[in-house]
Amino acid sequence: STAVLQTYNFESEEVKSFLTAGVHEVCHCSAEDDTTLYKADATPPTLQGSSPTSTTTAYVNAAPSETLALVFSEDVLPGTGMVTIRDTGDSSVLAMFPAYQMLFVGRMALITQASRNGAALVNTKTYAVEAQAGAIT
Repeated sequence: STAVLQTYNFESEEVKSFLTAGVHEVCHCSAEDDTTLYKADATPPTLQGSSPTSTTTAYVNAAPSETLALVFSEDVLPGTGMVTIRDTGDSSVLAMFPAYQMLFVGRMALITQASRNGAALVNTKTYAVEAQAGAIT
């Protein structure tokens, strides 16, 4: 996620090097140097909770059109990569889709029925949500 506190001299070599490295967070320096420093967020978001009821890795008893909500340790955005919903009983894939199809609101990533290409959940099955590295940033 990106938070811009204040911007100043984008022509400085230091800022240019940070911009080309990939920007995820912004830190403001002291007023004396009048610059904004950019640094990569080296700590990926971690899953803090989910809804509906879930175990550590799987959803249970969800309605067919239920929106699955993943709550993370920090604000999240779609990255590049795929998200897979897998039946934990037989490892079959219910849905596979790019992360950008999900809805992102602050610390939440929402998987709607539309996100999962119309795939309906079966409330007697248990599902695991898997995301490729970099799919959610």
